[in-house]
Amino acid sequence: MNIRVMGFGGQGVVTLGRALCNVALFTGYFPSMVLSKGSTQTGGPVRCDIRLFDAPHRFDGVVSDAASFDSLTISKQGHLEWKLADMVRSNMVTPEEIRALSIPPKGANFFLLGCYLAVCDNLTIDHMSPAVSQTMPPERAGPNIELCNAGYAFAQQRHRPSSKGEL
Repeated sequence: MNIRVMGFGGQGVVTLGRALCNVALFTGYFPSMVLSKGSTQTGGPVRCDIRLFDAPHRFDGVVSDAASFDSLTISKQGHLEWKLADMVRSNMVTPEEIRALSIPPKGANFFLLGCYLAVCDNLTIDHMSPAVSQTMPPERAGPNIELCNAGYAFAQQRHRPSSKGEL
């Protein structure tokens, strides 16, 4: 399974990538993550390419073909418009929806992680709490776990039972 997380700034993208890798570890997968940053030290484009393997495996490179990704999470409007043609609209959670739900901007990534876990066939919400707890300090883990659970509940409400894998 291949997952790509894209955004600007870096810290939120990297933290979300680490959390996804930890969820995968708790689920029994062997994750590998390759980080790609733009030319600026902070505030520039950042991408995490994550691959999940059933057995220990070395992931040496970046998967460049977007069509080979099972999941794509984008946290920048410009990136969204660029990739929109490749995305299934029913799989989207828009910035407008996140604002309407009063999700704090710094919490949007973990809200989206919960949404993703609600529709992902390979990873589950069951392993999210211990995974997030290992990703960040305890004072930040609690609120982010709550945001994951809120995202999961949001996606469950929108989920069509006949179409697993879509929001």
